[in-house]
Amino acid sequence: MVAVADNTHLHLLEFADQKALPTQLSRLQKAAGGIGFGTAEPLERTKAELTEDFDCQRAAFTVPLALNGTTFIKSVWQALMAVPAGEIQT
Repeated sequence: MVAVADNTHLHLLEFADQKALPTQLSRLQKAAGGIGFGTAEPLERTKAELTEDFDCQRAAFTVPLALNGTTFIKSVWQALMAVPAGEIQT
């Protein structure tokens, strides 16, 4: 997986083999003025929470997310985050 974060928020978490990954990284690089390598607290927290999730010890994530995109896209993200873990809504 590829994760991109600043010092406060997770901006991207994606499987490394996704075709759209280069485009997503390019957009983030342009928006942020560059992407560097290293670690930040949101990345460490993401790793810990994913490990807990894969071990069936976590039902919800608390990593702060940077919701990028149009107002509509941000509203979709908000609606998706309101769906409780394990529930399906249409």
